[in-house]
Amino acid sequence: MDTVARKVLPQTVRNLIRPEVYLARRGVQKLRHLSGQTGRLPDFLILGAQKAGTTTLYDLIMRHPGTAAARTKEISYFDRFHRWGPDWYRSNFPDGTALTGEATPCYLFVPEAARRIADTLPPTTRFIVLLRDPVDRAISHYFHERRLGYEPLTLAKALDAEPRRTGPDAGVLLGRRHEHRTQGQSFAYVGRGRYAEQLKRYFALFPRENFLIETSDRFFAEPLAVLAEVHAFLGLPPHTPPLVRPRNVGVYAGRVPPEILARLSTTFAPENARLADLLNRPLPW
Repeated sequence: MDTVARKVLPQTVRNLIRPEVYLARRGVQKLRHLSGQTGRLPDFLILGAQKAGTTTLYDLIMRHPGTAAARTKEISYFDRFHRWGPDWYRSNFPDGTALTGEATPCYLFVPEAARRIADTLPPTTRFIVLLRDPVDRAISHYFHERRLGYEPLTLAKALDAEPRRTGPDAGVLLGRRHEHRTQGQSFAYVGRGRYAEQLKRYFALFPRENFLIETSDRFFAEPLAVLAEVHAFLGLPPHTPPLVRPRNVGVYAGRVPPEILARLSTTFAPENARLADLLNRPLPW
């Protein structure tokens, strides 16, 4: 078997198995809920952004002795599984006094998620947001969709097609029904990088002091310093866990043409200016 086949086959198998595992995990939790297992609402949410280091940050937070993890890091209740109801959502979290929370990167992007969160969680809920350079995030997102087998187009054609795919066709479900992934979620390479408008939705519903907003650049450069700030923000005593390797790190399959980078940089320039004004601080990118 040649090198390409060895690389493609395992990913292809994973793409076939993953939706079934995804459904099975949530199905097991549904059985727990139906059998009377209860839980409580989370104390905090990591809202996003996608491909910005949220999995690594969640892992580090859950190494604190004063925390207890959810059944799965990414529950996706407020975007994909809201129809399963609040009692099912609560059953994903442990009882007790330990701080608990979840991290679903789509929550920042999906418009209806903010209102659903405000209708379900108390006003004391804390929110953590990691923001990545939107150019790098868009490219990483594209190759992520390619690896998962959802994206058949080249990067340039995918960017051209985004307005159509995320406009009237945004609600179209993609091939693996168990995951409930839509075109609007999977193909919003530029849309997910419009951070200012996404944050404004939450700022209209919760006090600004409920939010800790940091960049991926600083998190990966100074993980323990950022983690200490997260602990303080959540009201946890200081704790220094062993560092974990970054999770869900993508590999770009080929060099991105400079004209694509220039195109994305031009697209995001006004978006970045709006974000810097909103946060009242300069951005590292």
